[in-house]
Amino acid sequence: MHVISSLAFALAVFAISLAMFEYATGGDQLRYRAFYEGVPEVGIGDLLPYQYSIIGSTEPLYALIAFLAAECLSKDVFASLLNGMFAYLTARYLFGLRMHWLVIVTLIFTNYYFFALYLSHERLKFALIFVLLAIGTGKTRYAGLLLAPLAHVQVLLFYASAGVPYVLRRIPDVLLRWRIKKMDVLLMVVGMIVALAAVSILGEHIAGKLMSYQNDDVFSLAKLLALFTLALLVARERMTCLFMFSPLFLAAFFVGDERVNIFGFFLFMYFSAQRRRGLNFPTLVLLGYFLLQGIEFMRKIIVFGDGYVPV
Repeated sequence: MHVISSLAFALAVFAISLAMFEYATGGDQLRYRAFYEGVPEVGIGDLLPYQYSIIGSTEPLYALIAFLAAECLSKDVFASLLNGMFAYLTARYLFGLRMHWLVIVTLIFTNYYFFALYLSHERLKFALIFVLLAIGTGKTRYAGLLLAPLAHVQVLLFYASAGVPYVLRRIPDVLLRWRIKKMDVLLMVVGMIVALAAVSILGEHIAGKLMSYQNDDVFSLAKLLALFTLALLVARERMTCLFMFSPLFLAAFFVGDERVNIFGFFLFMYFSAQRRRGLNFPTLVLLGYFLLQGIEFMRKIIVFGDGYVPV
């Protein structure tokens, strides 16, 4: 039943996206359209310089997939398919957490952050698809973990958030009892591979991002702090919640809170599922707030072609 529901959500998101992309012509989509429409004329060896010149990123996976898809799919169909896949995997994962179906529907069809991923943050959405593949099934777990940072480097924040509680729990066994599990070794090897790949392939890009978005304004952390506070109210294991949010607060100082708030929101929803399957007061308040934000975002898309146009 959950598979059928998830497929229905995916088809609906695909159809809505296809209609909305007629309006989403400015902002990030202006650059993504230019890249996608021009990529068939670019040799595969020149993909990354071409992507950097238009989009300003050097993560190779999006460029490669877009290069292959552009031969047979229009930009709107390609992006709508990604949206449908993202909606399907999100629904399957949330059903697996026993999230109430009303919360899932509200998230997928009315939430500001989901609208932003559908119609603006294309590479981040692409990376999150691989993250969802990694956490959704064992068959594709390790491939997804390795490939996601090659679509968008900021998903490493998710890895840090997931890894910190595990590492802290394992430290006493490793240091005091010398009990090392296969998972400890595997995570260490995977972590080293991902870190080395990120530094060697994306090092200059990461450094540029840090220099561009460095933010010393403590008040800019207010939204992330609010998400963390609400997560504490619904979490069963509050220390785990603290540990998982800690990398996000660190990252917010360097890349700006708006770049990590989406991860904070997803972490909140993870903990929200632990209390009344998401039907709790903090979650309902947030869903209502982001519903209003989402309506305004879509209005700007229709009127201005960009949901981030300042008014």
